[in-house]
Amino acid sequence: MLDPATRALLQGHTVVFLRVGLSEAVKRVGSGVGRPMLLGNVRSRIKALLDERTPIYEAAATLAVDTDGRTPDEVAAEIQEQLA
Repeated sequence: MLDPATRALLQGHTVVFLRVGLSEAVKRVGSGVGRPMLLGNVRSRIKALLDERTPIYEAAATLAVDTDGRTPDEVAAEIQEQLA
């Protein structure tokens, strides 16, 4: 999604952005071990990545779905409902 060519290829297609908040993202990745982009202060790195990338993802998306505090089945059901 960071490459403009990739975003161009997605134009005209359905793109679902699975939105996640900072607290939930930190909880999901844990200590960030094995994730080179999160080396150092995991929380501050995730915040910086979310701040940088969220506008790009939102601009490319035809549908955005909040995922915080929801099960995968709940998220999938909302996506299915929204796309129906």
